[in-house]
Amino acid sequence: MRDNISHAVGGYANACTMGSYTTIGGGYANQALGNYATIGGGYTNIDSADYGFIGGGKENVIKLTALYSAIPGGTANKIHDPYCLAFGNGVEIDDPIDHGYITVFYNDANPGKVGINIPPTTIPTAALEVNGTVKITEFLYLKPMPEPAVAPPGPGWIYYDDDLDKVRVWTGLDWEDLN
Repeated sequence: MRDNISHAVGGYANACTMGSYTTIGGGYANQALGNYATIGGGYTNIDSADYGFIGGGKENVIKLTALYSAIPGGTANKIHDPYCLAFGNGVEIDDPIDHGYITVFYNDANPGKVGINIPPTTIPTAALEVNGTVKITEFLYLKPMPEPAVAPPGPGWIYYDDDLDKVRVWTGLDWEDLN
């Protein structure tokens, strides 16, 4: 009797060789190696983490250290940290400080930018662009702005000035103190 029930259901040259209770749904040359690792399909994907999930795509990798992480699809995405989500093209999540809980989207037309509630034909113009109200239930952390200041700022930009110990806002003409 086998105690590590693993299945490569369809496709060709798929391997569920190391972990227990791994599943590959199809595709070609995929490897589900972590315990409870799942690969839906695609081409040469590797899931080494326990409870990792790769939905499909090509050459996506979830490393052994990336417990409970997921790549729903895309190409050449890599996750090294636990509890992360990556999708798109060429995303690599390897944060030696935060270790997890990161979501990243990338494609060639939209490098490293995420848009929430923006029209589908709009490309985000910042790392995070939100069309609508943003609710923060705990804290908003502002890092000090590097010198020289970002140029040109837009009206309404805010930053923390660690030399003055003040939060400042750009009025369109000058920086004014908020506190």
